[in-house]
Amino acid sequence: LPPGTRIQAPAQRNRQVNLMLQGFQLNLTALSMVSLLVGVFLIGNTIAASVVRQRREIGVLRAIGASRTQVRIVFLAEAAFSALLGGLLGIPLARIIAAGLLEGVSQTISAHYVLLSIDKLWVSPVHVAQALICGLLAALGGAWLPAREASSVDPVAVLRPGRNIEPRPIPWWKPLGPALLLIALAAWLSWQSLHTGPPWLSFLSCLFLVLGFVLLARPFASATAWLAERLVRPFPKLMLFRMGAANLAKALHRAVPVIAALMTSVAMVLGVTIMIHSFRGTLALWVDSALKADVYIAPAANEVIKRSALLPEGLVEQLEQHPSVAHTETLREDRVILTDGSEYTLRAVNRSTANPLPWVSGDAISQEALWRQPGHVAASEVLATRLKWLAGQSVILSTPSGPLPFTIAGIFHDYADDQGCFYITRENYARHWNGQGYHAVAAFLKDHSAAPALEEELRRDFNTGGGLSIYLNQALRTRVFEIFDQTFAVTELLRVIAIAVALLGITLALSTLVAERSWDIAALRSIGAGRGQIAALHLTEAGLIGLVSALLGMICGLLLSMILTWVVNKAFFGWTVRYEVPWGEWLATPLWVTAVALLAGLIPAWKAASTNLAAALRSE
Repeated sequence: LPPGTRIQAPAQRNRQVNLMLQGFQLNLTALSMVSLLVGVFLIGNTIAASVVRQRREIGVLRAIGASRTQVRIVFLAEAAFSALLGGLLGIPLARIIAAGLLEGVSQTISAHYVLLSIDKLWVSPVHVAQALICGLLAALGGAWLPAREASSVDPVAVLRPGRNIEPRPIPWWKPLGPALLLIALAAWLSWQSLHTGPPWLSFLSCLFLVLGFVLLARPFASATAWLAERLVRPFPKLMLFRMGAANLAKALHRAVPVIAALMTSVAMVLGVTIMIHSFRGTLALWVDSALKADVYIAPAANEVIKRSALLPEGLVEQLEQHPSVAHTETLREDRVILTDGSEYTLRAVNRSTANPLPWVSGDAISQEALWRQPGHVAASEVLATRLKWLAGQSVILSTPSGPLPFTIAGIFHDYADDQGCFYITRENYARHWNGQGYHAVAAFLKDHSAAPALEEELRRDFNTGGGLSIYLNQALRTRVFEIFDQTFAVTELLRVIAIAVALLGITLALSTLVAERSWDIAALRSIGAGRGQIAALHLTEAGLIGLVSALLGMICGLLLSMILTWVVNKAFFGWTVRYEVPWGEWLATPLWVTAVALLAGLIPAWKAASTNLAAALRSE
């Protein structure tokens, strides 16, 4: 075989592809689990509504000898049946959603990992079983507290009218200790993930942070209701608002789960939004420093399969001799194998001294000069973080003449490859590798306005078959951000699902409260309260639930975004991302969350205003 040929078993290549895809799959799985977590609260509210509707029947069953365990099993079985039915309905729905996302996900994986050509959807029986089991466990977990509440029903209390909503209120301060403990544990796991690993501890950190804020929902809602009631006390015309705040304070056992669900959704939306915004801002800074040429040319096939084609012969030479071109920079990519058998990209470039590499730290001038010396390479930040390398360290790289030692001149920022790569000067590459031709070239023009004319000339001379991708500077920048937005397109759907599930929870929770308060609502109507006043009372409560969820979610989302940006991203990919908060969007959160909460409260408010007085007040 010719020099430089590598022999590998297909299984080894498959393992490498699987390792590359694992991070992508894990991120999507973690985001989708948020929807499942929100669903836990929704199932809890569903079973709680069932308990309220059947409270008198439960009292009768308990009165004639049914045990607490039997009552609890009835409602857990109801939750399990609902979960299985929802899972069976979710499987075809998942196929529909997957079909819509298929093209975007395949393009993302092809651009970053390995070429995919997906002909049809494939539903794994194992994944279907996992989904059903996860849904069943989530349902049982969410139904446990309502089922326990049903089993503890007092027959004497429920068989008479005028029942208290929460007979055994939990002290507001009681969840504070466990909440602070979970938040502290999240901070510790973040530190462990960055310094000792494994990286998946960062996801546990996110989970414990969210659970800590879930426990803060009760004291925060109690404090908000108390404060709202005190603030409007001097204004008699705001009596309905005051009564709504008082109702929220008395109904925390129903409101807290929906606040927790909506808070979780808001926190996820804000956390992912801030992370993406920070990443996009960092990418913009990197693009400004890395993409300085006026025209970029590469074979179109390389956008689908990396290193699959070389530039046409004579193109680079024509550019170098073109009167409008000041100078060119070429790129050739190869693969190198380390001593542990792992493969990485080696990029041979002839960058000018006026366009240095974006070094992470240290003296940029001395690192740039050292990188140009024989026997030196530069390592990307992703690669150095993953393998814990430092500048000045020696590494063994495979060459056609055998493994040779190279010194790392420095670590540089690179956001084009999440697997890591080496940069080597064209002169150093030619000393050890015999590769000919180029995979891309960038042209720096004497006059920027000459770029369109040069593009047309290149298309006429070298792109007759459409095999070249020729980008002007602004067009390439646009393409970079198109790929970036495409990469995160899937997260948009996951966020929408979480918000939708949470809003369903608001409607269901308030409907449950209306059913519980039917006697009280009828009493208010009997002494002169109008239908509009009753509706306004419950809309006030819905708005306060939205406001509490938004405020708590804003704080949690801010902390969650820090973990996603500084911990999850660093632990899995090794990129340094400049943290940046879109303050306008963050501050607008209470407005849209409260608005959608009011919208979700319209149906329960209408049901409350339509309460049948005679039926609600009748005592048998």
